[in-house]
Amino acid sequence: MFKDVFNKIIQHVEGIHSVGIWGIDGLELDNFIKSNDNEINFELFGAEVTDIVKKIYSPKEKSNSFLLKLKYKNNTLVLYPINEEFFYMIFTNNNVIINKLEFYLDLFNNDIVKRIS
Repeated sequence: MFKDVFNKIIQHVEGIHSVGIWGIDGLELDNFIKSNDNEINFELFGAEVTDIVKKIYSPKEKSNSFLLKLKYKNNTLVLYPINEEFFYMIFTNNNVIINKLEFYLDLFNNDIVKRIS
């Protein structure tokens, strides 16, 4: 459903291992795993971090603008909002340029939102 957008992001940002879209309900919408050399369970991580994202999206906070970066082994897990219901989950190496990643996620965000709606 989103493989073409995932490919564009991966082409522009070196160091991405996998990228996916998750709902705050804990369900994966789509993903693309470029490489899984570190035996990362992408689906398990997505289900586990959803609770964190729900708390960030809580009505009390009224914020859907965040970038959450977690280090895991030799990788970085990046969580980034799409809208109030969905977020990106991206595994990268530790050398990825986060500002560049954020730029391209924002660049392609309208296309993703149109497809989700």
